[in-house]
Amino acid sequence: MDYYYRRLMGNGTVTSKFRISSTPDEKPRFAASKVAPVENGATHHPSNCVRCYKLKKKCSRTYPKCLYCTKAGSECEYIDRKVKKPCVEKAVVPKSVSIALLVHSEETEQPFENIELPPTEQLASKSAIAKKINNRAISRQPSAGPPNLLDEFLVVKPIEDELLPLAFVRAYFASYSWRYPVVDQRAFNQSFEAISFNTETLVPLDVYLVMAVGCIVFDCNHGTSHYNTIFSDKMIESIVDIITYDPETDTQSSTLLVLLCIYAVNASNRDLAWSILGFLNRSIIYKTDFLGTSMGFSKNVFWAVHNLDRELSLMLNKPSQFVPVSIIRQSTDFSDIESDENLATLMTKAVELHKLQDRVLSLKLGLQANTKDALRQLSSDLESWRVSVLLVVHSEYADLPLLTRVIGVVHLDYYYLLIEIDQLSSTESFQFTLQFLSNSFSLLLNELSSNKDVSGISLYLFFWFLKFFKVIDYNLNSLLKTLHNKEVPRSDVSLRLSDFNGNLQLIVNLLKYLLNSSQSPEQYKPKMTSWVKRLTLLNIKLMGSDILSASEEQYNDLLAKVDSILSE
Repeated sequence: MDYYYRRLMGNGTVTSKFRISSTPDEKPRFAASKVAPVENGATHHPSNCVRCYKLKKKCSRTYPKCLYCTKAGSECEYIDRKVKKPCVEKAVVPKSVSIALLVHSEETEQPFENIELPPTEQLASKSAIAKKINNRAISRQPSAGPPNLLDEFLVVKPIEDELLPLAFVRAYFASYSWRYPVVDQRAFNQSFEAISFNTETLVPLDVYLVMAVGCIVFDCNHGTSHYNTIFSDKMIESIVDIITYDPETDTQSSTLLVLLCIYAVNASNRDLAWSILGFLNRSIIYKTDFLGTSMGFSKNVFWAVHNLDRELSLMLNKPSQFVPVSIIRQSTDFSDIESDENLATLMTKAVELHKLQDRVLSLKLGLQANTKDALRQLSSDLESWRVSVLLVVHSEYADLPLLTRVIGVVHLDYYYLLIEIDQLSSTESFQFTLQFLSNSFSLLLNELSSNKDVSGISLYLFFWFLKFFKVIDYNLNSLLKTLHNKEVPRSDVSLRLSDFNGNLQLIVNLLKYLLNSSQSPEQYKPKMTSWVKRLTLLNIKLMGSDILSASEEQYNDLLAKVDSILSE
């Protein structure tokens, strides 16, 4: 059995919930999963107080306050669930919204049992949130406050190698300390050093998430499989069921939600990432003056959500849900928060990158006029960003083994945005694609290491796979446009096909490498297998064609066969 959580009660006893261990047929780590509620007579008894009943805690049922509410410092109320009241004169629309309700909004079955439906007309007044939770709002007594997440714990299974826990943490901060700076690394390390993992260990939710994400990165860097042994997707996603966010009072859950989103990105769980980001975006708008200057969130959380939103929106070609960049007044100067000058500057550069991504998306969606001047200015600003961030990277990582990896990731971001800009221009080049693919292959081949101290920045995450697949699509579309444009001279077509074939062979090799990697998400493998088959046939067909000397009939036959291969 795996513990769902365990908690010290303060009187020498321990309360716990557990689930039966996964069977051999359990879904792979990267597959999205739905978490079934953990219920039994003790945790979901009709005589439990409102708070324990809702959170599925074991209630002592003592009056006037049960032991759990007393320890959590929350008000304790009891209601009679055996008698159904015929009418309610003044129904109260709940302010507190369950995050799980948003994530599981498409389920046909209710994941909770204590659901009471407030009037639809009152829910409609809640605008964006009402659209997500219409007719499925979880009732909460006005006096019952949100759960104290500091009292929630998850169990980490024993880790025999005493170097691994710290290696996981280092992998997390190496990957995300300046892109999504929601966790104070110094404070985290100080508390983390006091934890021993030789035996089954209770850890706070944020520690569990940081270690789990770091373990995913570590496994990708070292070709290991510690994640499935030590951590559990179901336990991580069960955190969603614990968090109940009240936008007027709660500031505790914002960091956990960002960490959950980072986990979803690493686990390629798009639905979880998009749902959590959407809720965080609306909460930021609710708690600020919409300009980001009157903060209900810390500056770090504000910009971490901004960065995640901009990148995910660009990957999915969807409008951003965040505050428009043009009206944000929140500072991007992190020197008042981060004592390391280089790290503070890198955090600023991360915000600049994601603002550039937002400009690209605006051009793609037609939110900004796609003119030559706009594209030229965007390309110039992107080049300035690359030069400036590399100067800081060389200074920050000069003596560290991560230097080449960080430089490689900067180049990946740079060349990918150039590819996106290239798609918006009247002329297209395969050169940016070649650079993106070459840097990707280099980083993947150099990831594996036996040194536990050299770990961080893995490409096996949702963002990179989406970029890779979009680059393939862009190249194939460019090929088809080139072949079908009869106004392009045959000599130019031949030169472009030569460049395309070089990229095509690199793409096929990358796909084969990923298919043989144990770290590749299972949901991508059928698509990659199909690509390998089709692109290999395409490569053979193009290499055997002589565009310059081909007759019109032979050229049209080539077009028909290329179209047939790509339409399968």
